[in-house]
Amino acid sequence: MSLYGWTALFGVFFLGLLFVLTYIATKRTEGLRDFLVAPTSYGPVWVGLAVGATACSAAATLGNPGLVYSYGWSGMWYGYGYGLMVIAWAVSAYQLNRFSRDLGANSLPDFFGKRFQSPFLRAFSAIVTLFLAFYIAGQFAGASLAITEMTPLTYTNGILIGAGIIVLYVMIGGAHAEILNSAIQGAFMLILGVIVIAAGFMSVGGIGEMNAAVVAQNPSLGANSMFGAPHFSTFNGPAIFLALGLFALTPQLSRLWMALDDEKNVKWTLLVSLIFMTVMYGLMLVGGLAGRAVAPGLETPDVATLILVSNAMPDVVYAFVGVAIFAAIMSTTAGLFLTCAIAVSNDLYKDTLVPLLGWNVDDSTLDRQTNIGTRLMILIMAIVALIIAFNPPNFLTGLMWIGIGAFAAAFVPILLWGSIWDGVTPTAAKVSAIVGFSIHTIGYFGLGQTLGMTLWTVPWRGSALGIVVSFVLCPLLSLATTQTLDESFLDDIFYRKRSSVSREITDRPEAGEVSDD
Repeated sequence: MSLYGWTALFGVFFLGLLFVLTYIATKRTEGLRDFLVAPTSYGPVWVGLAVGATACSAAATLGNPGLVYSYGWSGMWYGYGYGLMVIAWAVSAYQLNRFSRDLGANSLPDFFGKRFQSPFLRAFSAIVTLFLAFYIAGQFAGASLAITEMTPLTYTNGILIGAGIIVLYVMIGGAHAEILNSAIQGAFMLILGVIVIAAGFMSVGGIGEMNAAVVAQNPSLGANSMFGAPHFSTFNGPAIFLALGLFALTPQLSRLWMALDDEKNVKWTLLVSLIFMTVMYGLMLVGGLAGRAVAPGLETPDVATLILVSNAMPDVVYAFVGVAIFAAIMSTTAGLFLTCAIAVSNDLYKDTLVPLLGWNVDDSTLDRQTNIGTRLMILIMAIVALIIAFNPPNFLTGLMWIGIGAFAAAFVPILLWGSIWDGVTPTAAKVSAIVGFSIHTIGYFGLGQTLGMTLWTVPWRGSALGIVVSFVLCPLLSLATTQTLDESFLDDIFYRKRSSVSREITDRPEAGEVSDD
């Protein structure tokens, strides 16, 4: 059978499995909250695979090995961030799961709103979440590489088909469909990682042989040159390590921990995610180094893993790799679609505008409006992302990083502090978020892109600096400002005391939030 034949066979099997799981998801969805977050519904294997698959997209399977192909070991600063991602999950996962269960948090912006009893933080974080739509466009661009390499489809047809499939199953099945399909897609990606690593060892040898092969081409690519490229200099390398590691706490990833069935299973979920990220680290390192050794001089470094596998493996394996890359893209894109849609329909409309404007809407009507609105926003986000993908602006990378980097700079520090310390005040959280967001956005777009200051032209530099400043500022401001949160509320969420505060906030979220503004 030809490569196209094997690709079609695996593709039909994958899509059939996808729609079976989506049908199961519809049977599990009984109300709005089920559609938005699938609360406490899945065990550690399902959530661990879904978290890993959503975290690792076209960048993990194509772009990151391309960095190692181009810059050698310097590019592995990106891969080191995988370990920090697991640590970030370990710090925040217990509290995210607990808030989902006890306070009914439906998203990360909702977490901020209820943790700090602040409609401002809910609305601000929801607005910043919308910039992740540009990340979706990046996924579409990554898909084009696999499409043109492995199928007779054109870029346009392939992107439209892929986007249509993802939109359909997320609109129908919501969070249950996202988690079920992402977990299976994660299993595909694990197999992909093993195949790429095996292809590298078969083609070149061990890590030592791979290192020797790239050093023979260019000494700056070797293991002794950790800062051998401008994008991974003595500041930029650690900066991307920090920024990517804390990318683990962006909304589409944090929301998945709310679906874990029991906080006692967090440790097992972390183990699954650690295994997953370790395999992705190996894929990045071996795919990049061995790809460079086997095929130096590629015009498009991002296809290094595809070239490596095509040279070492039969067509049947190569076809599976192509489908697995589509799986990686679909898992991340599905999470982004749903997260952005929830930010508008639930966090901005249902939980912010309706109580702020005093609209008299009964609960069942409001839930129905939110449910319909979420589905419509998924479609709108897909259209916006397609427009960007077909007509990319000059600074597409920067636009992606204003979502990734700005959210990390603004909200990851207060998420970390708010998860481990009951002393964080709402005032400190709000000021820290604004400062972190401003450092990244003004620094990159104002000083870097507008004024051309070299220091700020690398997008993750501003993100890392914003994270550091916000992380230091949050506890200092908390010590200097008055704690306005009720002591019984803090006892309830941090020390497991069963007061009535959590139930009151769940039933009447606007009641505890009036004092914010």
